[in-house]
Amino acid sequence: MSDLDILKREWDKALSDFCSAEVSDKWWSHVVEKYSSEDRKYHNHDYLLRTFQFVKENIEKLKSPQAVAMAIFFQKLEYDPSSGDGDAACVERYKQFLQEAQIDHEEDERAKCTLELLEASKSNLTEEHMTVGSSGAEDRHYLLDALIAVLGAPPPEYELYTARVQAEYTHLSDAAYKQLRLKILQSLLLIPNVYATREFQERYEKQARENIRKEIEKLKQSQH
Repeated sequence: MSDLDILKREWDKALSDFCSAEVSDKWWSHVVEKYSSEDRKYHNHDYLLRTFQFVKENIEKLKSPQAVAMAIFFQKLEYDPSSGDGDAACVERYKQFLQEAQIDHEEDERAKCTLELLEASKSNLTEEHMTVGSSGAEDRHYLLDALIAVLGAPPPEYELYTARVQAEYTHLSDAAYKQLRLKILQSLLLIPNVYATREFQERYEKQARENIRKEIEKLKQSQH
């Protein structure tokens, strides 16, 4: 089974009994087109597959697995690092999808949950991230943790991730990108919890902070 076949299966499960086959197929084509773009060196099919992998490790704890799955597909459907409103554009695209599917997000629970998850992913921060000793167990916590699980990856995988992310920022000079990246990483170390759920904190928090610290050191050295 190819990567696209696996993702199509996840798409079909997420949209089961949700909308017509015509609407589902049309938007699946959008998903394939967007995540297959040559500009996407990191936020591509592999990104989706990895995110689903981490979500599935905690699937039994999710209240609405289908909403989480839909949020994964739409969260980076519109992705342009040179634009500052990519996350907002993804929310608008999801609303467009709902309109075409003739679904009211205020009436349909799955649609409402998905929209709330997409809104949460715009900031990637919850109260649990900001509170020492705190953790969360809502769907938004598991989604946000899965989206940044790579931060706690083994060093070789983390280095590959950093290289691929930079390759998506071709609109910036090397110096400008490193300055931006440094600012983001330093802000991550300032919050008490990189991850919101207890499961991710126990498995990945320590490695994530080590990876981030090492990248910060590397970036600072490159500026001299």
